[in-house]
Amino acid sequence: VPIGIEAAIVSYTKDVASMPMLVARCESDVIGFLSLNLHNKHTAEIHVIGIQREFHRQGVGRELVQAAEYFLDARGFKFQAVPQGKDLLLRSNRL
Repeated sequence: VPIGIEAAIVSYTKDVASMPMLVARCESDVIGFLSLNLHNKHTAEIHVIGIQREFHRQGVGRELVQAAEYFLDARGFKFQAVPQGKDLLLRSNRL
């Protein structure tokens, strides 16, 4: 059962319906996910990432982020928008 404010969960669910989504599995069970907001042909950002609590601090999130970077690089994206508090930084995929 997701933890959080129901209105936010409903909003995220609607948002991610049209976004690329990567999933992490343990055997046949989904244990995490990451959805990408593709702003244009050059820039994308992680819209939401979620990991089941019992798999926190085991590298699942890191692996999803690395898979997202590979996904974006393979499709020619040049930048990832990275939230930093209230600011948004751009990170180049070509460094």
